[in-house]
Amino acid sequence: MLKQNLFLSFLLFFSITAWTLESDRKAPIKVDGPTCISKIKENKTICDQGVTITQGSLLIRSAYATIYHKDSQIERIEMTGTPVYFEQQVKDESDKMVIKSKYMDYRMQDDKVFLKGDVSVTSTMGLTQAQEMEIDLETQEILAGGTEEGQQFHMTIDPNKK
Repeated sequence: MLKQNLFLSFLLFFSITAWTLESDRKAPIKVDGPTCISKIKENKTICDQGVTITQGSLLIRSAYATIYHKDSQIERIEMTGTPVYFEQQVKDESDKMVIKSKYMDYRMQDDKVFLKGDVSVTSTMGLTQAQEMEIDLETQEILAGGTEEGQQFHMTIDPNKK
């Protein structure tokens, strides 16, 4: 997926509890859009005029989304936008994490999120930016960088933010 010889990488460990609420994972998933087409035989729903997805405090908005589902379970959500906007409340009610990117591929079955294009993650820790990020929710790792020479990972940590 990512070219090793051109990929500038940084591995960041963080606590999964710091950015997901247990109540969010148990809440129903709601998908809203002006026009969505469910292709039952193909196990997917396409929302090509914008979509909003919510689950508890989780809010995702994108211009286009393909939702892959099977047996009443969402397996994967592929989204594009200008940007795709992801927001989720963290354990403290006053804190939230915001992710923006041009492309987001959330693979729920694998517990992974792939982001591409002007990626930024704003959280209580600070601001993280890269052209590409891969977030493994199970191992709690972020791999970030770019596939082109000159692209790099950037992180700003605000020690005054708590």
